[in-house]
Amino acid sequence: MTGPLPRPDALPAAGAALAVYAHPDDETFGLGGALATLVDAGTAVEGLCFTRGEASTLGQPSDLAALGDVRAAELADAARVLGVRSHEVLAYPDGRLAEVALADL
Repeated sequence: MTGPLPRPDALPAAGAALAVYAHPDDETFGLGGALATLVDAGTAVEGLCFTRGEASTLGQPSDLAALGDVRAAELADAARVLGVRSHEVLAYPDGRLAEVALADL
């Protein structure tokens, strides 16, 4: 890449944006800076997460349903902090999205 990198505050103006991610924590690690910048610019941001993150290997609890609940709650907290107006968490199987037909997603 040549030339200067685009400034993070130089995102296109938008009245609304939909952030789509595979599992909880993508909204923070992958998109957090962009989402916060959009919100700060007055964009109404909503989120859509395809899984509950139950296949995570990052720790407890070992019960997958309980882990999905924990990660969904963490996503709700992160969305609030980032200023995401609303979000929805779907229940596609974590780690197996590639097996779901694109038309179904």
